[in-house]
Amino acid sequence: MTTITIGTAQREGTAGLIADAAATYTSDATGRTAVALVDGMGHDPGIVRLAPMLAETAARVGAGRGALAGLLSAGLLAADPGPDGVGVLAVLREDGSAELVWAGDCRAYRWHDGQLVQLTTDHNLAAYLTEAARGAGTVPVSALADYVGVTLGLATVATAPFVSVPAGGALILTSDGVHDQVTVEVIEGLVREHQGDLQALADALVAAAVTTAEGYRDDATAVVLPLAPAADGPGLSPAVAMHLGRMAVTAQGLPTSVRARVEDAIDGAIRGGGEPAVLALMDLLLATAVDAGS
Repeated sequence: MTTITIGTAQREGTAGLIADAAATYTSDATGRTAVALVDGMGHDPGIVRLAPMLAETAARVGAGRGALAGLLSAGLLAADPGPDGVGVLAVLREDGSAELVWAGDCRAYRWHDGQLVQLTTDHNLAAYLTEAARGAGTVPVSALADYVGVTLGLATVATAPFVSVPAGGALILTSDGVHDQVTVEVIEGLVREHQGDLQALADALVAAAVTTAEGYRDDATAVVLPLAPAADGPGLSPAVAMHLGRMAVTAQGLPTSVRARVEDAIDGAIRGGGEPAVLALMDLLLATAVDAGS
C-alpha cells in the first residue's frame, strides 16, 4: 500500500477551545485514503468533543464506502438537535484522482500547472446572494457568511455536491478561519512558495490568518494532500486494439464465470494500455482454453 504524505496544521482562535478537526484514514479493504476537515459551529464543550468524531467518521466510512457515504454518515452523528458543523471530505482514488463532497463553507482548492482553482461553493447566504447577483460583484456584508444553509446535520444526497477531481497537483482543504481571513491572492502566493513542501504550506496557510481590528481570529485548519499524476501508459496501437476486439468476441462463447474474468482483463488492458497487458490477457485466454479442454 502506498504511503501518502499529507500536511496538516491547526491554530486555535480567540473565541474559545478549538472546534476544528481533521482526520485521515486508509482502508485496508479498498486501499483508498480519505481526508476529512470539519469546522464545528461554536465553541461549547459539546461541539469541541463532537468535531473530531465527525471528522473520523467521515474519513473512515469515506475510505471504504465513498465520499458521499462518508459525509452523510458523519452527518448522522449531528442529526439530533444540538452541536453541528460543516465539513469537506476528499477520497483519493487509485489513479491519482479524487472524490470530493462538502456541506457548508469549508473549502477545497486544486493547485495544478501553476493555477489555483476553488472547487467548492460555500453554502452560506453571502455565497447565495453573490451568485444571485450574477456578476454584479461579491456581497460586501461579511456577516452574511455566518448564515450557513447546509450543515453536516442537514446534509442529504440532494444537498451535498460531488466533484470528481482530476489526477495531478495538490488538493488544499481549509476551514473558513483560513479563507475568510486570508485573501485568495495571499493563498496563491503561499502555494507557489511552498508547493514543494506540503507541511510547510499547511503551516503557512494557518499562520497567515490575521486577527481582525476587533481582536477576533477564528479557528484555522488547513490540510494539503498530493494528487498523484495520471499514469501515462504506452498506449494501444490499432493492431493491438483490433486483437482486443477479437478477444472480446471470443469471450462471448466462454462460460459466464470465465467470461467475466476475461472481460475484466480486457478492460484492464484498455485502461493500462501497452503490449504487456495484451500478452497477459492472451495467457489468460490460453489457460482458459486449456482448462475447458481438460
